[in-house]
Amino acid sequence: MCDMKSRISILAVAVAITLIPLFARLPRLRASEMESNPSTNATATIGSQLVHRRGSFDVPVNTGVEWVQFWGRRDKQVVGTLKIEASGNIPNNDSRTPYDWSVHLTVPRGGLVEFTNQFDFVAPDSGYRQSVEIHMDKDQPGWSDSMNKSYFVKLRNGYLRMNIQMKARTPFFTSLEFFYNPDGSRNLAP
Repeated sequence: MCDMKSRISILAVAVAITLIPLFARLPRLRASEMESNPSTNATATIGSQLVHRRGSFDVPVNTGVEWVQFWGRRDKQVVGTLKIEASGNIPNNDSRTPYDWSVHLTVPRGGLVEFTNQFDFVAPDSGYRQSVEIHMDKDQPGWSDSMNKSYFVKLRNGYLRMNIQMKARTPFFTSLEFFYNPDGSRNLAP
């Protein structure tokens, strides 16, 4: 007759034997394909082309700027920059009372063009603006303290597809994700 400890051991072995083939079939990333660093940025090479990175950070409000470096395949390989400036009457805590806020995005030696179709994966060849201003006036219908935007970004030597989420508080919280094609192509499909 089996006691309870024996039954649990037999069950654990049966589960392990069943799951080993399942996990063995999962693709594994090499260290060179997936890295992370202490600033919560992560990168992965998708297929043989696209580089995917994401991170989050705070932007000072009314007092300065935050410079974001777009990195290529290798950490510290800067392929472009994004300047973010936040301003407004933004409270320190979440507030249900509407307030004015704005954010200014600039890509030096490049540009941005917004897209709204999540299935757009080919960057346009024209229509880029070096700077984009986003305003949220307190009297604006549909006012919100947060915003999600998607942009194609033209860099000096290529293109990327960027999603940016912003939360208007002090400091101004920003989360950014991008897909970069290091071969210079406008094709940014994963």
